[in-house]
Amino acid sequence: MLLGKWVALVAVVMEATAAFPSSLLIKNEDANITRNCFGSPGEQVEWKQNGQTLEDSGGELVINNLDIPYAGNYSCWAGPRLLHSFYVVMWLNHSYFFKAEGTKKEPAITCWAPSYSGTLNCSWKSQNPATFLVHLKHRDTEAELCSTEVVLPGNRMVQIQLNNCSFCSYAEEMPVILVLKGLSEDGGGYNEVNKTFLLWDVVKPDAPAYLNITGRKVSWAPPASWDLPTTYFPLQYSLRLESASGSQENFLLDEKELITEQNWYKAQIRCQDPLINSSWSSWQEWKK
Repeated sequence: MLLGKWVALVAVVMEATAAFPSSLLIKNEDANITRNCFGSPGEQVEWKQNGQTLEDSGGELVINNLDIPYAGNYSCWAGPRLLHSFYVVMWLNHSYFFKAEGTKKEPAITCWAPSYSGTLNCSWKSQNPATFLVHLKHRDTEAELCSTEVVLPGNRMVQIQLNNCSFCSYAEEMPVILVLKGLSEDGGGYNEVNKTFLLWDVVKPDAPAYLNITGRKVSWAPPASWDLPTTYFPLQYSLRLESASGSQENFLLDEKELITEQNWYKAQIRCQDPLINSSWSSWQEWKK
């Protein structure tokens, strides 16, 4: 069965893909594809695209000048018996999926981990609606640590979360690769972006669980998401106090409470991992 751009005069509408397809065949625009399929002796075989029989295809599938209408699931059948299948996608520039930045126009993807316990958050500006298959793996062993699949809208900031990542001891010292595979809403366009980093470069604790002032005693607690025990996973706190007159005092502390010499009108606190000089958390606020 010969497919070419000249038949694009017939409108083709593809259904959105509900789940990220497996067995991808990734080709550039205008590529030519030829695949042969054979059944048992005497069996007649035929090809289908997205479940629709390609007339007179026989055992040979030929796609000339690949374009989006010819992407999708291709399967070879001998009667009711599936012999072979794969999913054709057309490679698109990453700018179709991600907002780019910098002189090299790299995808602007930001990742952060609230602890070392196996959760990773990533965000970016989504350019077009798409399905993403995301997984994290060790750079050296290729072992997959965790994965997720999400459908995201276009033209807005989006955020995903990877949970139960299998970080081992000293994982913060090992390089990992975030793999983002994007499939366009029509199921035809594809791009893959890899981002390599060390876990300790993206650690950013959540804000302290609470901040309380009783009389002249100021107390707080580490974020609930932080690893325990704190003797092994210490936190450093930046405390900012403001009096009713507007004067301020700032403290850098390892403890979880402070006895002061006056009453305070406002207070805020944040934390970081001092062992790796991580990013500071957002502020936890207290007001009298």
